[in-house]
Amino acid sequence: MLILVLAGCEDPAVDEDQPIDLNDDDDAPYPYALVIGGGLSETLSVLKVEGPGEYVLLDDVRATGQSITQTLLHSGELYALCSLSNSVVVYDQGELQVQREISVGSGSNPIAMDFDSQGLAWIANFMEQDVSLYDLSTGINAEDRELARIALPEEFQLPGDEGWARHSGLLVVDQRVFVALPNLDGDFTANGPGVVIVIDRAERNQTADLTLTGSDTVGLVEDLQRGLLWAVSAGDYDQQDGFVGNGRVEAIDPQTLELVRDFEVNGAPIEMLIDEQGLGWLGNARNGVLTAIDLESGEQVYQVDLRDQDDPLGLSMISGLTLSPDGLLWVTEFNHDRLFAIDPLSGEKVESFVVNDGPDTLTVID
Repeated sequence: MLILVLAGCEDPAVDEDQPIDLNDDDDAPYPYALVIGGGLSETLSVLKVEGPGEYVLLDDVRATGQSITQTLLHSGELYALCSLSNSVVVYDQGELQVQREISVGSGSNPIAMDFDSQGLAWIANFMEQDVSLYDLSTGINAEDRELARIALPEEFQLPGDEGWARHSGLLVVDQRVFVALPNLDGDFTANGPGVVIVIDRAERNQTADLTLTGSDTVGLVEDLQRGLLWAVSAGDYDQQDGFVGNGRVEAIDPQTLELVRDFEVNGAPIEMLIDEQGLGWLGNARNGVLTAIDLESGEQVYQVDLRDQDDPLGLSMISGLTLSPDGLLWVTEFNHDRLFAIDPLSGEKVESFVVNDGPDTLTVID
């Protein structure tokens, strides 16, 4: 394995002058790059993969807003959603230079975003407990960017005792927007079962809601192989012992809005990725154990322990998952600033790197 490291984690200063060239015009698996968003460092790091075992790590090379929660590519640009700065930072895809930063409302705490077929951004706002619609494209006046805000109807009642929706995961599918509501109490722990609400894109209002079995529903993942959406629920939380370990993944038919599958997970899944085999890989907030399950039967196929064996407290959390063009599964572990490569065909660890502080997002540029 050949690794060249440029700029280290010991120096948290952002090296904005570090040259980055991520442009690639061919369809070959190499080269490609992983862009890693550090939620604590408030930086982007880049791992360039030049070929099998050939890596260049560029650490802390671009600044982000506060508490980056998501990065995604759209129309040749990289969008970074930053919860505590209530903004979206937009970078060019080649050099990762900032093109613009857009405020999406003071105190909103944006936590998840997706683009629709018109190129408009739907954003789930954790503290405002609503969904906003923005035009984030270039050349738009600031006062014209916000197109709509969709709040829960006044009569909407969450299951369980009094709780707060805390809009979390969001996904656009055709003419509908699906939003995960964790349903949390005043301590930000599960108040009852999670809910998924459905918004009509054209009418810009809520048209349906589905009460789940799992609690603290944090994410939604589209399953193109099966034509389903998976709702990911971290489960209950004990103030003394942490997550209980009763997480769930539940499948929704996005056409009929029926719940069609429900699997219990021994852990607290907060991330999910579906690989080319159709396995569901689940990132765990209870500990740094990555689990792959068969999404037909719910049976566990692999378990990969990514915990730091030198940490006596064993505190670890899997915070990001993505697949790369060479077939590897890349995983970030938040507490120990680690990036791992996993072979999804065998469940074996292939590579490991130390990256920026609190890595929380992963995006592949190829």
